[in-house]
Amino acid sequence: MKLSSYPLTANAEATTFEFFSHGPQGTIAKIIQFHLTETPNLYNLSFGDLNPTNGEMDDRSRSNNGDHEIVLATIVSAVIMFTVRNPNAWIYAKGSTLSRTRLYQMGIARYRERAIFEFHILAKTQHHWEEFNPGKNYLAFLVFRRKKNLNFHT
Repeated sequence: MKLSSYPLTANAEATTFEFFSHGPQGTIAKIIQFHLTETPNLYNLSFGDLNPTNGEMDDRSRSNNGDHEIVLATIVSAVIMFTVRNPNAWIYAKGSTLSRTRLYQMGIARYRERAIFEFHILAKTQHHWEEFNPGKNYLAFLVFRRKKNLNFHT
């Protein structure tokens, strides 16, 4: 899946990605991180502005740089790169606020038709996990690569 996105710089493990947002507020450093949870192969996706003073992520900042489409595409690109390196990873994503979770949902809905060939996308309701449906509101998301069937019969 080829997307128009910002160039990413990754650490050696491909668990941290940095990029720069460009817009009316200037150039803003952004960071995407994949943190392994206590559950094997389950990673939490974190995203936010990179604080230039302390080098930490601020996942509650609102940069309003007018480029949210390309930022979402850049996050999708990081997910693709991370899962190429970690094909058995499950990625859990939830916004730091309900409105950010909704923004993630809009991004998933936008790229869903292209992503479903490579990824399973599950979504959390109040009561259970289900296959992502663009017409519903969700609390969180799970994304993982589809397994390729390499059994060839001759």
